[in-house]
Amino acid sequence: MEIEEIEHSSVLEEILNELKETSEDKPITIGLLSISALEMMSQLISGKLNKRGNQKRLDRYLTFNTKLNTEQREVLYLFRNALVHTGGRFASTPAGKEYRFVFGDREQLIYSRTKTFYEINIQLLRNLVFKSWEKSLLKIQKDTSTHERYLFVLKRLGQVPT
Repeated sequence: MEIEEIEHSSVLEEILNELKETSEDKPITIGLLSISALEMMSQLISGKLNKRGNQKRLDRYLTFNTKLNTEQREVLYLFRNALVHTGGRFASTPAGKEYRFVFGDREQLIYSRTKTFYEINIQLLRNLVFKSWEKSLLKIQKDTSTHERYLFVLKRLGQVPT
């Protein structure tokens, strides 16, 4: 099966199309679409749609499909929470530690101004989404169990590849 033959869920396809077309001057939209796409990709690869364990599932996806280190993956998850709950500005841990975020244009995805204040290059996050999905598609194509998990999630979403 070639990559072009794999039809992704219509929702993911819509997210990726919108992400591709969203203007650079809309960082919150790019961020939300990027995080949504990464979450859905983690579901498609893991074969799991349940809400429990989404942090572990996303971390596992990022571990195997990006070059982000542990700290970067943790910060990206905090940024995910900040996007969902405060438009990308503030997140806290269950222990009460607070983190702040701003959008930036440095040449790295995550730049630490302090231990709790980060700059996120939203364009690099968008690029990370597309690169990780390309890698995922190759794995879906080559690995039978990954392909079966992918199909399972597509069926539960109401989409079956042709």
